[in-house]
Amino acid sequence: MTKKIDWKMKTKNINYSKGKMVSIFFDETMIDFSKRLKNIVRNYSQEIGDCKSYKEFLSEVRKVFETKVKTRRLSNNKPKIPAIMVTGQSGVGKTLVANYLANMITGKLVRVPVVNLSKELLDSELFGSVKGAYTDAQNKLGKIGANVGSTIFIDEIGDISIETQAKLLSYLDDMMIHRVGSDVDNIELSYRPTLIIAATNKNLESEIERGSFRLDLYNRFRYKLYVPSLEERKFDIRFLISFILQDPSINPYEDGDDEKRWIEGISIAAISYLEKQKYPGNYRQLESFIAQAVQNANFEERKTILARDLL
Repeated sequence: MTKKIDWKMKTKNINYSKGKMVSIFFDETMIDFSKRLKNIVRNYSQEIGDCKSYKEFLSEVRKVFETKVKTRRLSNNKPKIPAIMVTGQSGVGKTLVANYLANMITGKLVRVPVVNLSKELLDSELFGSVKGAYTDAQNKLGKIGANVGSTIFIDEIGDISIETQAKLLSYLDDMMIHRVGSDVDNIELSYRPTLIIAATNKNLESEIERGSFRLDLYNRFRYKLYVPSLEERKFDIRFLISFILQDPSINPYEDGDDEKRWIEGISIAAISYLEKQKYPGNYRQLESFIAQAVQNANFEERKTILARDLL
């Protein structure tokens, strides 16, 4: 017995190249996650001071800085934009979640990876620097200063130094940036509000106990969103199988014919096999299994994935 590749969900109008985001869930864990995600977006659209929402304020301030209109000033109300922390195992889709939040709130995401960056380089990347602050340092605005009103995504925040954590905490306290090597920046020019979204696969509570992550910085993130692993949402695997098998980069169309694919079905035995596996690599691992199975079946000139294609 077999199932068509779209037996659970049809993705005819989904552009996979813009980010693979599934929004249909059967598992209660993901239904709750989806509600929390949408509630966060809703909160940024609610009115704050001056009858503007955080979303409207960020849009306004972005236009001011992008157009460089010196005579146009913001209101005296200078709100602190609430930050968002996204946690979960590697491969669960934290970056996709950050992209979704950015698209819904600011419309622009700037990613700041921290892996393999020294403390000085990361500080400069985030906050900017002045010439001579450290070896090879140049006058630099930094990602925050150059993208006012946008979303700054700090990936793997659990790996940044305590010193950089302190600077990030200071920024979240008043939205003021102080470039590396500068004693005091011009206060009027230093207010640079952005939406900070951070992500990590580490258990930050444990990192706090070990003294490698600041409790006050952790508490500064108003919204904390945990992305469940595949082990916690096994009921969704059939949706994900169907979703992945309709990705043209994994299951291509034959000679540009958008009605015919390499693989048109998957056996019940193959589905059962996938549902029983462990997925420490989460979505990425499931996607890799299915991509290899598509290649194996196509090599044998079959239109259906069998269990043996997954072995």
